[in-house]
Amino acid sequence: MRNLTIPVLAFLLLGGCRKAPEPSAGQRSLPALPHAKAIQGLSDPAREELLYGWLLHRIEAEDSLFDQDREIAVRLPAGYLDLYATRLVEEHLEEGGIGQLMGSVDRRFLPDAVRAYRRFGALGHARLLQRAQRKLDRNQGVVQWEETKELAELPEDTLYQALDRRLAALREDVPRLRGLWIRHHLNRFVLR
Repeated sequence: MRNLTIPVLAFLLLGGCRKAPEPSAGQRSLPALPHAKAIQGLSDPAREELLYGWLLHRIEAEDSLFDQDREIAVRLPAGYLDLYATRLVEEHLEEGGIGQLMGSVDRRFLPDAVRAYRRFGALGHARLLQRAQRKLDRNQGVVQWEETKELAELPEDTLYQALDRRLAALREDVPRLRGLWIRHHLNRFVLR
């Protein structure tokens, strides 16, 4: 090491002067973050859809199977995890209620979604989903399925049905609250 000159040592420490490799035929280039100027004039729903679409495109570019979707969202500016977690949770809730959400691998986003709902001001959603998470953690309301049983023979899940009724009774407009939050926190999504 003693015989190396300072420029050579700096060259080695910085990894050389290699140019970033061009994506091969099988790789996709990663989309750049949106610029604030490009989305400021949009309506709240249009802005949210643009950001969510960009996020899905970004995740797919890195991981087409979406196995590492949370890890990718965590590496992005902070608002993307809030947006992604709440949208995934809402998709499950709309399709099959809390029971479907809790039976899905996407339930790993539940703590992220609860934090995001609090930030958005959707406190009823946050409390209800936190309660569902506690029940799951205690194995309450979780029906164990065995291959020898028919699905029709399983008991109804009364816990999740009660939580679904409470969810339906909530009067929070989550898309509106999320849209307002995004508008006021654009710095968590874009390049300036």
